[in-house]
Amino acid sequence: MIISHKYRFIFIKTHKTAGSSVETMLSQLCAPNDIVSTMDPPAQDHEPRNWIGNSPLDKLYAKYERMRKLIHKDSVFLNKHYYQHMGGARIKQLCGDEIWNSYYKFCFDRNPWDKVVSFYWWKMRGKAEKTPFSEWLRIKKLPLDHQLYCFGDEVAVDFVGCYETLSQDLQKVLEHIGIENPPELPQVKTGIRKDKAHFSSAYDEADREFVAQLFAREIELLGYDFEGKSQPTAWIKEP
Repeated sequence: MIISHKYRFIFIKTHKTAGSSVETMLSQLCAPNDIVSTMDPPAQDHEPRNWIGNSPLDKLYAKYERMRKLIHKDSVFLNKHYYQHMGGARIKQLCGDEIWNSYYKFCFDRNPWDKVVSFYWWKMRGKAEKTPFSEWLRIKKLPLDHQLYCFGDEVAVDFVGCYETLSQDLQKVLEHIGIENPPELPQVKTGIRKDKAHFSSAYDEADREFVAQLFAREIELLGYDFEGKSQPTAWIKEP
């Protein structure tokens, strides 16, 4: 995630939506006092900064992986810890109402059926024996990203772009925040998905309905369908 005081924007990084690529590109444009969270695994040309406070515990947390396993990322003992896939409610709590209410807030989302398949392959990477998709679907926490960019039932950001139209939606954002001639969007965390078949082939009827119910808000908000034939439309906050 990014809070840019230079360009007055907040970027909420959702799952499997080219968020690492977008964040890497934007991080290169940020000022020294902007906030850019770390990325796991780290990406070339990604430039994190100011993502955690300066207390002794903060410094230990930033330095040692074991500390990050022992202490919850939202612990009250950490001083303003910002991290990837951080929800808007927590960001607002840390940055304050003035910044949250006055900065341009945006994120991207993706066809849920496609996203879940991509998420599956990401979680299965490097594993010799892969859990069958249908079984995995019901035992793992799935990326319900509306929880990141909504407060309850209300969308809390100004713009929710679509992964399927990333280039043009990102261009709209860049124009709004005043960025001209940005760096080329890098390819980060790609090539994980080995099965190149259409995502719909991974589902039986029960799996399809299971995802439809879980992601009903995203489906309605952006206009997704199971086959991926309809053109999703970015959500833009009314003036």
